[in-house]
Amino acid sequence: MRIIAIVELDQPQSTIPTYRFHAGPYFRKISDGTAPVSQAEIYVVDDDIEIRQILALTLSEAGYDVTCFVDAPSLMSATRAKAPACILLDIGLPGPSGLQILEKFRNRGDLTPIIIVSGANDIRTAVEAFKKGAIDYVEKPFSGSDLLARVEEAISTTSGAREAPKLPSNFPGCELLSQREWEILERCAVGASTREIAKLLALSPRTVEEYRTRLLRKLGARNIAEVMRKVLSA
Repeated sequence: MRIIAIVELDQPQSTIPTYRFHAGPYFRKISDGTAPVSQAEIYVVDDDIEIRQILALTLSEAGYDVTCFVDAPSLMSATRAKAPACILLDIGLPGPSGLQILEKFRNRGDLTPIIIVSGANDIRTAVEAFKKGAIDYVEKPFSGSDLLARVEEAISTTSGAREAPKLPSNFPGCELLSQREWEILERCAVGASTREIAKLLALSPRTVEEYRTRLLRKLGARNIAEVMRKVLSA
């Protein structure tokens, strides 16, 4: 028995609805048909409704929770509050292109693994995507098994970095940070929310915010994005 629940999300930034697909408790991993999969969340961004449905159903049947977006504003808003395990990002979106959105993610210090999906066989575009920080590049049409393999690889190869990121220790002001402030910064670097950091480090959300404010003051930055630009340029 397979169940998919579809919930329409209220997105004030866009008149086009966003949908969330949840894998039900009876889903099993397609590769062996028996082993349950942890319900990591995948964000799918494509303006083609058929492609969104195909990707959502394929990923849901593999045990993933899937949230679909049709434009950049709703995606950017959602990822500021919560970092998914992986993003499948179409390159040909209306408005900002997939590559422009990818660049925005990296400029704000968001290291969420992003797979660029393209309908064109263009080597130069693929090279540009990797230079801008894409973890993979998938061309349409694609097979479900190949797509799942790439998503699993993207998550597995970045999960270690997301769980225990190692930031360079030679950026300006880093010597001023306490051990706890380093821990907070490392979690912020992978897009963790205040509540997620609090749960991981057994702190209250208020305490996390206090540490965040303190490290920003020490580093002379207004926000984490500014800190990450300093870190990445070191």
